Amino acid sequence: MGGERVEISGARLRVLLVRFALEPGRTIPSERLIDDLWEDDPPAAAPNALQSLVSRLRALIGRDVIRSAQGGYRLDVPPEVIDAHDFEARLRTARGTPDPRDRAAALREALALWRGPALADA
Repeated sequence: MGGERVEISGARLRVLLVRFALEPGRTIPSERLIDDLWEDDPPAAAPNALQSLVSRLRALIGRDVIRSAQGGYRLDVPPEVIDAHDFEARLRTARGTPDPRDRAAALREALALWRGPALADA
């Protein structure tokens, strides 16, 4: 976060972060997060398990980044700090740029964000 690389270990923790990153600023209901994390086999105390994962993720990326909201949680960051959203914004800029040189420069900026297959570890 903040330009600093943070290692997220644990598949469920990575899935949770990806889930938040797909919809920054939007509250995701706890039930949907539980479904995303455990699919058809949630633990008996799924809300507590989710709360524990959120707590661990907050410790890694910052307490103020993940907010509790009515019935769920949200990633409280602007979309442009998420590489995937930044990439899409740069592509939109490139598509709307009439000058070929400027368009190529915008595409190079977008490609500079590429670090491998999207969501490979989630």
